[in-house]
Amino acid sequence: MEISHQYIKQRKDFGRHPSFRNGPIQVFVDQRPDEELAALWVPVSHVTRGTQSGPSMSEHEVNTVVLQTVSQAVDATLGRWPKDVDPTDAQQVARFRKKMEKDEDYIRCTVRLGAVVEELIKENNALDIYEEYFADVPPLAELDPPSIASLATLLPEGTGEPVVRLSWRPDAAACLAVAGASRVSLWDLDAGPPRVAAALLPPSAPLTALAHSPRDGATLCAGQANGQLLVFDARRGPGAVAATAPGRSRLAHLLWTQSKTGSEVMACTGEGSVEWWDVRALGTALETLPLRDPGFGARPSATVLEYSAAAGPTRFMVGTGQGTILAGNRRAKSQDDKITASFAGHHGHITALQRHPAFPKFFLSCGDWSARVWSEDVGHAVMATPYAPGYVTAGAWSPTRAGLALTLDGGGRLAAWDWVHRQDAPALEVPVSKHGLTALAFPPGTGHPSLVAVAAADGCTHLLQLCEGLVTQGSGEKAAMGAVLDRGNNREKHLEKAARDAKLRGRRAVGEDVGDQSLPAATGRNDSLAASEFREVSF
Repeated sequence: MEISHQYIKQRKDFGRHPSFRNGPIQVFVDQRPDEELAALWVPVSHVTRGTQSGPSMSEHEVNTVVLQTVSQAVDATLGRWPKDVDPTDAQQVARFRKKMEKDEDYIRCTVRLGAVVEELIKENNALDIYEEYFADVPPLAELDPPSIASLATLLPEGTGEPVVRLSWRPDAAACLAVAGASRVSLWDLDAGPPRVAAALLPPSAPLTALAHSPRDGATLCAGQANGQLLVFDARRGPGAVAATAPGRSRLAHLLWTQSKTGSEVMACTGEGSVEWWDVRALGTALETLPLRDPGFGARPSATVLEYSAAAGPTRFMVGTGQGTILAGNRRAKSQDDKITASFAGHHGHITALQRHPAFPKFFLSCGDWSARVWSEDVGHAVMATPYAPGYVTAGAWSPTRAGLALTLDGGGRLAAWDWVHRQDAPALEVPVSKHGLTALAFPPGTGHPSLVAVAAADGCTHLLQLCEGLVTQGSGEKAAMGAVLDRGNNREKHLEKAARDAKLRGRRAVGEDVGDQSLPAATGRNDSLAASEFREVSF
């Protein structure tokens, strides 16, 4: 198969044949510049000119044809009468009415409309649309968004060591004790700018604990890394007025307890024991309690204490380095009975522990990357915060608001949790320092309700002021917080009961003797699995 294409074009369409040859230069045009026009030339560095990139548009207004309307009244008080009835004649009107009242259609319509009118009359009598039903309810105050302001930063001269503990003076004087590794600084905040009123120097080891005496604001008790307990009196100079012998492990935390003399202190040590001391005679401890945890084989180490006289003068709680919380009662007859309950849930050591000021049965704990709220009635947390980016290092309940708690983390952030309104996210989270935060303390009493002291790892102590919304308790907030805690408590009780019932049904299925324990009817679902999934939700 041959494929070809013919291209036909005349010779004249190809153009002239080029002829190239060497020759001299020929000038065809020589345009010389005009000197007069060149003198008038002005160079411009830049030009600014406005342009319109959008399309040009026009606007027109058009009115529709005006419709002429006329208002005219119609008198329809007598209705429409037939042509043969004169409405002005009383006799004709009476005869017509008697005739219509005997009509079956009229009687049927009257009965039907009467039922409708009767229902409307009853509604009108029961509900007054012009009545102000909520006149006695006070209007809601318009609060600004939550905020926290920084008032001052306290840093003792010549120190940059981390702050381990903060303690406010219990009386009306605004005095804050800041415990670093090598000394305790007493800051006077009453008059003028903050100033260091005194410095208490421990003699030997770094400080690990500090607490003011609830009866005498000038007396402080401190603990050291060598297990030694020190007593300071700010009126008698910087040295310790009394001290115990060094112990075998570090003294982790200490608190003053309620007693007749007001001189008893309880302290916990890293080797796993709780000791009670009388600061008037520090020769020997009043009592020593070795800790035990049924869920932990070895002896747990103690990291933090909790004591509240509202829960009972002999009751206490201990947070351990293994993430468990031990509840105890000093009044028990034997040593084994003094540890009454154990609460496990944290993945690291407990950094803070405090009972609720209004509901002592519930308590707050901080550890690993979360804060949790527990109840003494159940073994699981009734509320828990989502995991924070940094390790949660401290936390405390607000002394003025029942539903507010503050937490600190290792990233330098402070979070305010308003659990009455929201449980899955903080109401406010503010960065306080570039360094990790280590301690948190509210001033006691009502003299300075908006102040809070926050310590950082760089040695600075930040005085923060809470806004009005984070200080003032709303109407019904205490009851609402109590309802939130009770719901969580009841939920955990039901889940524990469902898990026990599922376990008993499993034992019965394999033929074990479960005795007289009654079992509810099977629900067709795995209760223990449902309980575990339900607890993983953060409230």
